[in-house]
Amino acid sequence: MQHCILRCRHCNKEYTYCTYGNGPEYGTEEGCSREYCAECQKAIDKALEPIKKKFEPRLKEINDPELLEKLNLLKELHPDDNGGLGICIYEPENSDYDIIETYYYSGRKYKVKYYDGHEGDKHLFAYAEYDLINKCFTDKLWRYKETDSYRRERNFCKDMADSFRMLSLSAAQKLPQPTGEIFWMNFDFNK
Repeated sequence: MQHCILRCRHCNKEYTYCTYGNGPEYGTEEGCSREYCAECQKAIDKALEPIKKKFEPRLKEINDPELLEKLNLLKELHPDDNGGLGICIYEPENSDYDIIETYYYSGRKYKVKYYDGHEGDKHLFAYAEYDLINKCFTDKLWRYKETDSYRRERNFCKDMADSFRMLSLSAAQKLPQPTGEIFWMNFDFNK
């Protein structure tokens, strides 16, 4: 949790913003944001309330072998950005892919997904602009401000589902009788 002392972009009031949450329980004003104090942010939210969201980023599978090669080069230039942990269980995704690689490349976000042992059969996805009114993808990819980077993750949901499936398939086994060979000491603290 980090508290930042910021200045409102509209009224220039100095205020405290908490990265974990805002409100009296965090020692800040409820409703403030990184750019605006609570009063200005609430006014902006109220003014924009009648305007509904028109677009959002959604994953769309694309077929671009040339881009896949560029992303592989990016992987070599930017080793896994997850703090040197190698593969870490991170991505909770409801799919059956084992490995999920996330790339930010030239202001766009891509995901490459594949199964353990099948690195040659990679599926490339891009975050594309989805029209919420017409319920379809536009021809645009979603823009991001992040710098080029790479991260490799395991699919947490898939690993957990596989673990539970294996537990349910294993037959119940009878435990052996106790042998009394467990090391145990009883300390008498009253002496």
